Amino acid sequence: MKPSRQSKTVIKTVRLDQATNDKVAAFRSATGLSDAEALRQLIDAGLMHQGAELYSTPLARVIRELMQGQLDLFREELDQRNDELEERVAKICAKGTKASIQASVMLLDTMRGLFPAMAEAPEEQVWRAYQQQAGKLQAGSSFREVKASLGDD
Repeated sequence: MKPSRQSKTVIKTVRLDQATNDKVAAFRSATGLSDAEALRQLIDAGLMHQGAELYSTPLARVIRELMQGQLDLFREELDQRNDELEERVAKICAKGTKASIQASVMLLDTMRGLFPAMAEAPEEQVWRAYQQQAGKLQAGSSFREVKASLGDD
């Protein structure tokens, strides 16, 4: 039987600079291979990479050009749907904000009717106090801490 092409071996001598030798040594120690086997694997990997670059680059370029148009259309559609969703969320939030402001105005009017001292407080001062409390709550303070910081505990 004739030996296969891969079973034939050829002996080559290779000169390496110190930096390349250090890289081969690091690869060899990381993989636990002999010097010769480490060099063979590194050469095989380099040749595969070079071959992939040589033969797949034109194919990859064609695929990329064909797919780029589809990807751009897909991206535009996603952006459009995202904009529509953001608009819907903004409308929903705006409704809740409007209702919250209406409730706050009604509450302020009710408080002014129940507490005569509130009738003299400027609306801006009341709103500023509520805004300060809401900011502290949003920052993570508990309701009790917020009330205590205002001296209303």
